[in-house]
Amino acid sequence: MFLSCHDKGKYSGFEKDENGLKYKVIIESANKIPVRIGDYLELTLKYSAANDSVLFNSKEFDGNFKMQVADITHKGGSFETALLMMNPGDHYQFILPADSFFFKTKNSKLPEGVAS
Repeated sequence: MFLSCHDKGKYSGFEKDENGLKYKVIIESANKIPVRIGDYLELTLKYSAANDSVLFNSKEFDGNFKMQVADITHKGGSFETALLMMNPGDHYQFILPADSFFFKTKNSKLPEGVAS
């Protein structure tokens, strides 16, 4: 699960990596095959705003959600960095700043009702 929001203190138990990416391990798989740039992933992905409104949920699609891991778009905790932290079978929760995720990763504007 990915959270696209600012940390308003409501998300406790998160760690921070050396790039500033905030994450929480929900399930850590025994499978230690690292994800690499260019890999294709089949995953469940959900992102929400700080008020818990769901902006995207891959479970709403028929079939499996697949994507290719792209190059890291920016420093400071990018979506791609989050994917590269994981191994097959892992379940993580991340906090990503909305402006970085939408502007730098998705090349789009913020959805209505989402603060930067």
